[in-house]
Amino acid sequence: TAVRISSKTRTPPRPSLWTMQKYAVAIGKVLGFLVLALALGWLLAGGVRFVVRSELLAEAAFAAAALAASWTAAKLEGRSLASVGFAERTPARHFAVGLALGTLIVGGSAAVFTGFGWYEAKLGLSEPLVQWFVTSIVLSALVALFEETLFRGYALQIASRSFGSA
Repeated sequence: TAVRISSKTRTPPRPSLWTMQKYAVAIGKVLGFLVLALALGWLLAGGVRFVVRSELLAEAAFAAAALAASWTAAKLEGRSLASVGFAERTPARHFAVGLALGTLIVGGSAAVFTGFGWYEAKLGLSEPLVQWFVTSIVLSALVALFEETLFRGYALQIASRSFGSA
């Protein structure tokens, strides 16, 4: 059978040269931002690891690099960090909810893995549990800050402004 195309069927118009240029600039901005943030992060984290050998401080270096790249990119466009997602009205509440959900997900995963026999937690009484717990929370917060800043901050704002929201 043949496919009939109705006279009411419209093909979408081709993007204009202006639109294509806007897309190319947006892709360049996002890639430049990601390269700047990751290169700065690797440099800072490498220096920290060389001097102190602390993964916690290395992750703090990555988070600082993502923040510095976001600030630089926003300032180059005449905007503030608030314009790329740092204008939260209730950050403590969002942090608490994120911490609770993260704990629930990790704890739930550990429970499922334990149920299938794939995981067995072994904590001795001699372990510094408070220090381990606080370090885990700080490390998780730094990883989250780095990831959210890198992928859902400036890069996402530029992409959504240029290509539209999904």
